[in-house]
Amino acid sequence: MSFARHRRSGSVADLHQDSFIVAERAVHVLEPTARGVALGSAQRDDVVDPAALARTGRDVTRRHSGGGLVAINPGEMLWVDVTIPATDRLWNDDVGVAFLWLGECWREALLAAGEQPTSGGYVVHDGSPVERELGRLICFAGAGAGEVMDGSAKVVGLSQRRTREWARFQCLVHGAFDATESVELVSDTALSGLSGDVRSRDEFAEHLTGAVATVQRPGIVLDRFLDLLDER
Repeated sequence: MSFARHRRSGSVADLHQDSFIVAERAVHVLEPTARGVALGSAQRDDVVDPAALARTGRDVTRRHSGGGLVAINPGEMLWVDVTIPATDRLWNDDVGVAFLWLGECWREALLAAGEQPTSGGYVVHDGSPVERELGRLICFAGAGAGEVMDGSAKVVGLSQRRTREWARFQCLVHGAFDATESVELVSDTALSGLSGDVRSRDEFAEHLTGAVATVQRPGIVLDRFLDLLDER
């Protein structure tokens, strides 16, 4: 059963709205028209540094799915949202298991596109969250179920919003990534609340640099993903 295909452009806030989501099998290729910051649904407003926002000209929006903040840069990432109705055979009431089929689809797409993992293979994470505290602050600093990994580096980030009628899986793949750019958006207050080995801004940037893997052929990855999605 195929997925309806949609392409939409707009501000980061516009693209996070649910107004265009219906209970159907659909894939939405989302193209932001300006830089922004997306906070996770549970994050406090003071997690971001107002001075950094003003300096970089970014607006902040809050998505309805969980996880940490994401710096959105037009042209540097694949942002693809996938929806399924609650009646779909792909639906799973276990929110951890619910991601796994989608992560496997992305894993296959990366290989079909000719991407070369530095670790020898792409793996769909299936287990407890990795670097939970850091991932709650910046999304790609940690890893959760269903996300695609190249060794310890995340290639495909996933988050989820569910209602009684549908699930919306938000997927992000970086074609380019600057860890310092993301870390500078975090407020001193948020950094001071960290309790693990990573405490300073420089330490966080170093960790994040190693925690993210980019793709070389994002357009081809997207094409392969769309084809594989229709086989589910």
